[in-house]
Amino acid sequence: DPDGPDAPPDLDQTTTTAAPVPLPAPSDIGRIVSVSPTHTETLFALGLAEFIVAVDPESDYPDAAIGLQQADLAPDSADLGPLLALEPDLVVIGDDPTNLSQRLAGEGVPSFSGPPAESLGDVYAQMVGLADAVGRADLGEELAGEIRAAIESTIASLPDTSERVYFHEIDPSLFTVTPGTFLDSVYAEMGLVSMMSPDPSGFAQATNDQVVSANPDVLLLADVECCAVNAEVVARRPGWSSVSAVTNGAVVELRDYMVQRWGPRVVELVEAAAGGVASAG
Repeated sequence: DPDGPDAPPDLDQTTTTAAPVPLPAPSDIGRIVSVSPTHTETLFALGLAEFIVAVDPESDYPDAAIGLQQADLAPDSADLGPLLALEPDLVVIGDDPTNLSQRLAGEGVPSFSGPPAESLGDVYAQMVGLADAVGRADLGEELAGEIRAAIESTIASLPDTSERVYFHEIDPSLFTVTPGTFLDSVYAEMGLVSMMSPDPSGFAQATNDQVVSANPDVLLLADVECCAVNAEVVARRPGWSSVSAVTNGAVVELRDYMVQRWGPRVVELVEAAAGGVASAG
């Protein structure tokens, strides 16, 4: 399957510098600034910590990244001054709603842009692409291989991957992701099928009755940290105590980083979701 977990990384899923600003020679990259929590994690996992001089204030993992945080490096900031003052050889960007890559190019600063992943294939490709940007594609291939192997091992450990219905809760008002999103693609690797219909935005809002009627086999709660929702809370909702996921103990409590970042810790997302699948029976 060219799109399956065994597919080789597609380096076209990553981009470097929106405008024609060539990347420095790998030997000249000694100062990396990351304004993407996901890619900060990847840089550390690649063993490139010694080259990171600063990160955005949301980059909080691993612990070593916290000491490099700079409050004025928010990727959506209109002021490039603090970033340029760091004299970076390479700026690493994730989501880029304000065209930071293009603005940096206007200042002659090279950048690597790895937008939010749409599949696990994108995750692996960005690891290789980021490592390649500093002349160490081998490190990216090694890391991507380790992540891929861990995920495949977790999925292979499941009793089976026949279709099970899932509901992913973003907040207590029952907003959720829909088919075609990154999270849906990850869940699909374990045979999970969304109870929702596709939506161009990637999001939709369910009703209490919809969830009860769909009777999902697995509930994935992404509002544990924001809203203190957990298995006990959902079991008290009208009709939810009879939902298969609740009766079988297949309610998965997710941490924010699991659903908001697509770097090396995507393994933890897969492991958590797989636990729900295993409990669903």
